[in-house]
Amino acid sequence: MQTESGSDQKIRELTTKRPEENQFLQNERFFLQIKRTLLKSSKYCGKFVAVYDGKIVSFDENRVKLAIRVYNSLGYVPIYIGKVEREKETVELPSPEV
Repeated sequence: MQTESGSDQKIRELTTKRPEENQFLQNERFFLQIKRTLLKSSKYCGKFVAVYDGKIVSFDENRVKLAIRVYNSLGYVPIYIGKVEREKETVELPSPEV
């Protein structure tokens, strides 16, 4: 029988996510999937959106007020809050040779 070394155990602990971490990541993934659609809506565009259990549960222009409101209504559960805004485009230009 092979025993687990200390480093192997640490790796296993780091790669085994707790259920609330998995739920947070699922909420983040859901937000990223629907972000393009949300950008088309004046209701959400430019605002922070709170996602819980695969649903938008609230939105606000202020992230802190949104978090407080959602935690007060749902309890301290793993929510994802993302801002509905277009990604800033980065343009790289080569510098002129001297």
